[in-house]
Amino acid sequence: DFMLQVMAAMKIQARFRELRAKTALLVHSSQRKSSTIIQKLGRGFLARVQKERALSAVTIIQRAARVMIARSHDDLVRNFAASEIQRIWRGFSVHVDFMLQVMAAMKIQARFRELRAKTALLVHSSQRKSSTIIQKLGRGFLARVQKERALSAVTIIQRAARVMIARSHDDLVRNFAASEIQRIWRGFSVHVDFMLQVM
Repeated sequence: DFMLQVMAAMKIQARFRELRAKTALLVHSSQRKSSTIIQKLGRGFLARVQKERALSAVTIIQRAARVMIARSHDDLVRNFAASEIQRIWRGFSVHVDFMLQVMAAMKIQARFRELRAKTALLVHSSQRKSSTIIQKLGRGFLARVQKERALSAVTIIQRAARVMIARSHDDLVRNFAASEIQRIWRGFSVHVDFMLQVM
């Protein structure tokens, strides 16, 4: 009887260890699938927002160009072009900054979930250090991207404003302003798309 009890206890323990191992494996795989689904939804959302933002920016720039062409006479062109470009740039920079912050937050969250899933069996202190390092890297990356984007956009808009003001006479203003704004916008949108893909 005693040997039977011992064997039964060993059998129960073996089954319990096997069940616990299977449960841990299922939890790990479900966390990984959840992270993949969240990343997929995030990329889709960002793609839609990026498309809508690009269309909105093109519409705003075209409207500004039409207004500047309609008022293409000497001092009126200079004053209105400067104020309109500044207004458009302020609104667009706010949208770009917001999108960069959203993307950076999603990137940091995805990395943190992946790291947490991989280090689920490690000590709590190591998880805390990993989270601190990821947040530090995310803040540094976001700061560098925002600084480069702001400097690049300001330089492009200033150059476009100087060119349009220098050629603000009759038909030359209409043709040159439209072509220059379209060229600058294409270059800027390609640059934004590239930075968004890199991030």
